[in-house]
Amino acid sequence: MEKSIVTEQNWSLLNGLALAYVGDAAYETYIRTHLLEKGHTKPNQLHRRATFFVSAKAQAKLMHAMLEKESTKYWYESPAQLYADFVAARGDM
Repeated sequence: MEKSIVTEQNWSLLNGLALAYVGDAAYETYIRTHLLEKGHTKPNQLHRRATFFVSAKAQAKLMHAMLEKESTKYWYESPAQLYADFVAARGDM
């Protein structure tokens, strides 16, 4: 078995694009889990909705919505509020 080149000690050595790649995967896993918990079970529907949230355009809109808020504290306390605000920020769902 191959030894992983990514250890706790060398995460800081990776460039920003490599870290973004890993972050996108983690974010997409979170979104997919959230969609399943909301009752979306059809594969095509899951793919469309996940892409809707995970695309670069969607992430940019989410960041703008978060930055417009006076306090971002609730973003970490309430995934349901995050989802509602994100859908409102997108305006097309």
